[in-house]
Amino acid sequence: MTTMSECLTCEVFFERKNPRQKFCSKKCKRKSKRKRRRDEEEATPRPCPPPLPPFPKPITKKPSRVGRYGPVENPNSFMQDVRDNTRRHGPSELKHMQSASKAWKLFLENMKNPVVLDGNLVKTEYILAFIQYCLIDEDGYPRLSFYTVRDTYFRSLLKWFKKQGWQYEEDIRKLVLLKCKQLLANKRISEAQMPQEIGAAPICLFDWDLMAASYPMGAEDVLEMKALGSLLCNTGVRGVTIQHFRWEHFKGVKCFKNGLVQIKFIFTHQKGDSSWNKNVTLEGRVDDTRGRNFVYHFQQYIRECLGDWRADLNSYSRLRGRGEVFPKSTDSYSARFKAISRYTGYPEKLKHSLHSFRPGFLTNCMLQAAAKGKPWLEAWTQAAHLQGWSLSNDKNQRKYVKAGFQQCVVSNRAYGGGALEDPTEEVQEFFGKGIVAQNMLNPKDFHNLSEAPKSCWPEQQQHRHFVLKLADVIAAAYTGNPAKLSFTGLSNQAYKFICDKYVGKVEPNAKKRYETPRRDAVRKWIREKAQTDPTHEFRRNVEEVVEEVRQHLRANVRKGYKNKGDWYKNRKVARPKPAPVRKKGPTDQRTRQRWTDEEIRTVMKKYLEIGPAWAQICLDPVLHLRTNVDCSNMFRNRKKAYPELEKGTEVAEAWLRDHPDD
Repeated sequence: MTTMSECLTCEVFFERKNPRQKFCSKKCKRKSKRKRRRDEEEATPRPCPPPLPPFPKPITKKPSRVGRYGPVENPNSFMQDVRDNTRRHGPSELKHMQSASKAWKLFLENMKNPVVLDGNLVKTEYILAFIQYCLIDEDGYPRLSFYTVRDTYFRSLLKWFKKQGWQYEEDIRKLVLLKCKQLLANKRISEAQMPQEIGAAPICLFDWDLMAASYPMGAEDVLEMKALGSLLCNTGVRGVTIQHFRWEHFKGVKCFKNGLVQIKFIFTHQKGDSSWNKNVTLEGRVDDTRGRNFVYHFQQYIRECLGDWRADLNSYSRLRGRGEVFPKSTDSYSARFKAISRYTGYPEKLKHSLHSFRPGFLTNCMLQAAAKGKPWLEAWTQAAHLQGWSLSNDKNQRKYVKAGFQQCVVSNRAYGGGALEDPTEEVQEFFGKGIVAQNMLNPKDFHNLSEAPKSCWPEQQQHRHFVLKLADVIAAAYTGNPAKLSFTGLSNQAYKFICDKYVGKVEPNAKKRYETPRRDAVRKWIREKAQTDPTHEFRRNVEEVVEEVRQHLRANVRKGYKNKGDWYKNRKVARPKPAPVRKKGPTDQRTRQRWTDEEIRTVMKKYLEIGPAWAQICLDPVLHLRTNVDCSNMFRNRKKAYPELEKGTEVAEAWLRDHPDD
């Protein structure tokens, strides 16, 4: 008789199989053991470290074995202490706690008779002395990085204190920040310990126009990247805002008689503020193909997402419910923008990424305001309002525009109120009318490059989109193919169909497989089409060709016919003879039949014509009882009779010479 009992871990009633069973599963039993072990460890009092002096002395004697923070006696001691507590802290936190505790122990080893604890409270003066010990720029001290000590070591050390069961004063964080400011003001920290704030390399409007113009339409996700780049260069938002940008955030599209189109949407997320909302309106024309025009590129992106090349901007409502507008991660987009920059011709020293559009947007605002004679403060305020910067802390803004303005601002016009003392017509035409030199607003002069960027996109990127689409179609036909045609055979059919209808007849090459000349001819045709038509019409033409290939493959596999006889009739292949009737046995295997000279001769002749395309060779009427694997195995066995020959064509010629046709 079974009875019901309550599990001691998850408090769920279960059917007890024996009177000693207290848990519903082994998992609950292990959880209970771990919980009991933790409770026992927390109840055990931890020993206090020995007492020590107010401030450490520099290390004068070099130890025999030195790590980053001093002598290393037992490197695994810390990890041994926290091995049973790994579930409470992540691996990075454990690593930071290990580094902070080692630095703290080294700090205590250089003290004399320290009294660190007041009962169970760590004294504040020792924590401040530890911060000063790690940061001061003197011989014998670690001289660690400023932000490493302030943001990583200090916080990890407090976590380690809490784990040891020690306490600290509530205002210790404020005191440490004040101590760091005092060390900076007294110049006790060297410049090498401070990070170099040079700012990100900006991608301005003229930069993105050049990148978008050189971006081949045959590349993968080209419309998505152009839409994202045009959005970023006009808004300058962070990557976290793009990650939370959804199709539901579009509010509407408004068209005017003069051809101008306005798109309204909302950004709903900001760094450190998930409740941040910002209404944005962008305008442009649907016939302007420049990279900065968000309206044009967004319409093409909508058409590709829907698969409808007649869709307009108002069709964004059909995409609601699909999640994010740009679904990839920020790291993936940054890597793609870096590759676009390199292929466009920018040097590697310019660290372009997704974040480069943020300083580029601010630089664009300031340069346009200076060129048009508008107040700089107004452009500065508007850019900060859209990007989520606070005007009281504009350090990042100054850092972003500093490098760009050094290249294109004319000094004597800046202090002269925007005009030269003795202006001439030639100088005005050369520099423009504002304090910003108009001839410097180009990628070469603005980024101080030795020569103008030259596009160097590889050929494979020009047909990458077509190859991926065609591979998906062939894979779909191969998956639902009861005739068990090989992937290579279906690929040959696809390329043959495209060559016959669009490219033209391609002669086979005896040294290569028959598929290779056709494939090269088709890809060359695609690259030529991409160069002659570098617009979204090329993408639509590619989609139409791929759809025709899909229909052709569907009509030429056995799945599309009601019975096998229709499939063989349409393929013009001899119908195989029925297999001989045999008794049912324990295994369902085919009856072995020896290869005849006629069959072998057929295989050898086909091999000399088309190479090792076994899927096509087995379709010969003479080989109606043989599969592609049978033909391959037979050829391999015949090749063993000619060990001195390496090439398959030589083996086929030798066999035909030794076995002449009577």
